[in-house]
Amino acid sequence: MLCHVPLSPFPPCPRVLRVPRDPCSPVRVPRVPRDPCPPVRVPRVPRVPLSPVPVSPQRQAWLLEQFRLLYTVGYSLSLVALVVALLLLLLLRRLRCTRNLIHANLFVSFALRAAAILTRDALLGRGQQGGDSREGTAVSPQAGPACRVAQSLAQYCVGANYAWAMGEGLFLLRLLLATSGRRCLPAFLLLGWGVPVLFVVPWVVLRYLYENEGCWERNEKVAVWWVIRCPILVAVAVNFVVFVRIVRILVAKVRAHQVSRGDTRLRWGHGGGHGDTRRRWGHRGGDTGTPGGGEDTWGR
Repeated sequence: MLCHVPLSPFPPCPRVLRVPRDPCSPVRVPRVPRDPCPPVRVPRVPRVPLSPVPVSPQRQAWLLEQFRLLYTVGYSLSLVALVVALLLLLLLRRLRCTRNLIHANLFVSFALRAAAILTRDALLGRGQQGGDSREGTAVSPQAGPACRVAQSLAQYCVGANYAWAMGEGLFLLRLLLATSGRRCLPAFLLLGWGVPVLFVVPWVVLRYLYENEGCWERNEKVAVWWVIRCPILVAVAVNFVVFVRIVRILVAKVRAHQVSRGDTRLRWGHGGGHGDTRRRWGHRGGDTGTPGGGEDTWGR
């Protein structure tokens, strides 16, 4: 029995492309070969929080010692430079003025701060060598009071630094406002050396009552620490406001000077129909365009 082959309207394929097959056999779809490298599903590993690398006590003590040595050298160099600057300000008479006197007080506050920190570290190291406590911040009973006094003096000097920096800004603001600063020198002295006492003494009392441990170099109770930090932040805020005020005054003065110079040039450069007046002033003032040989009387 012959299979009926439908006639195609298209011409037959050439022999090169013709595949010999039985016309009555069903069409076989070739199988697609499987991927030899199928994707592998990796199971999800639960995330484990990374723990800090443990540091041995010997390594930590060595790092603290190197850090202490670094800032000890820095404070020592700063103390020497401040002493030299103070000697220059006090010995040279030409440098004696109210502005340099305020600078000298600021230098004294920084020098006292460096000296207090160096003394505290010396007493703290001596107390750790003499005491038999395992904690790094413990001090001996003999060096404890002296170390705490040095720490209190260091905190007082830090407050004095910010107070005198604020005094510098206020004094410069008074100079820009064309007011004398010599009358306010006692007020600046009271601001620089008296205001820090108002918050350092309460801090010492609270520290002695509630956190009398070690050399008072740790601040575990935040409420006690903010007794000192709040006035310092207030001083920083006031310094920023004074700085902005000084910049605005300087910009206003520069603009006023430019406007006055431009107004003078317009007056003497464009007569507005007064040719005789322009020629008369030009004859007296020359090429400058100002009366009286170049003296600008209109811009005053």
